[in-house]
Amino acid sequence: MLNPADSDFLSRLAAELPDCRLTSAEARHLTEPRGRYPGQPGPVALPRSTEEVATIIAPAPRRGWGWCHGAAAQGSWQGR
Repeated sequence: MLNPADSDFLSRLAAELPDCRLTSAEARHLTEPRGRYPGQPGPVALPRSTEEVATIIAPAPRRGWGWCHGAAAQGSWQGR
């Protein structure tokens, strides 16, 4: 079972990242074309460098978190 990001972590992450890199999930982040897997609202990270990616994912293993990195439904990347 994966654990959600807690408010303490999110506060620290927001302080370590430049403005506008951490935002709330929008409706488009919570659905997939077939409607089979509804998402859960949570934070969305928008890193712009490898250093920002490292800052975001470093705590994941010890906190029991998983990451969704640019997931897309099968075939959607081909413009279908």
